Amino acid sequence: MRLEYQNAIGDIVFFHIAHQLASVPMHAYLLSGSFLVAYLTTNGSDCRGVSPCTELFGFAFLATYLLVLLAQLVYSAINLFHDDNRASLTSHVLEIGELGISEYTNFQQSLYSWEGILKVVNVAGFVAIYVSPHTAVVVPPRAFVTHRERGEFLALVKYRIDAARIEQTATA
Repeated sequence: MRLEYQNAIGDIVFFHIAHQLASVPMHAYLLSGSFLVAYLTTNGSDCRGVSPCTELFGFAFLATYLLVLLAQLVYSAINLFHDDNRASLTSHVLEIGELGISEYTNFQQSLYSWEGILKVVNVAGFVAIYVSPHTAVVVPPRAFVTHRERGEFLALVKYRIDAARIEQTATA
């Protein structure tokens, strides 16, 4: 299977934002921090009755959560715009082969062996092939003609990754 595509800056920013919004650890961190701020806000306040304290706690919790989330997303977008993204914002060719996934751009030629690929995920229509915990080959939705083609690509890559793991376990 062969894919040809080009990423735009909007693709990279949208993928990173969608990826962060789907991150369970990030939300756990934000929720716990928001809970702490809300607790500290209401704990020392002079609330009369349950309802005002509950409303203050809810407002403090929600406001903190949304403000920190927004700050994180803005920070990520600013960093992406200021980074040198030439290697990402160029024409890409991906080929699935027996040894792994080959990626060709104007700047690099890479072979990611099936044993070295950690996982492949579908995030907001983007396909991300993780070659390390914090590095992924990001394929935008428009690289696929149909949803079915994207599904077949995901299934094939997952199958090859799983087969490589089984083979690696059997030889170990």
